Amino acid sequence: MPRLSDTVMALMFEELERAASDRGYFAMVATSGDDPRTNAAPPKPCWTATSTG
Repeated sequence: MPRLSDTVMALMFEELERAASDRGYFAMVATSGDDPRTNAAPPKPCWTATSTG
């Protein structure tokens, strides 16, 4: 998402979060600050999956 200060984008995310919550999920958002390099980069995971065997 480019910026949360963009009213349309912020309202859209609020609705996405509400819909996710209604279904037992949660939503996360990251902003890019309108940087084309950040927009094009794949997201990095917040965690890594590990196997306990």
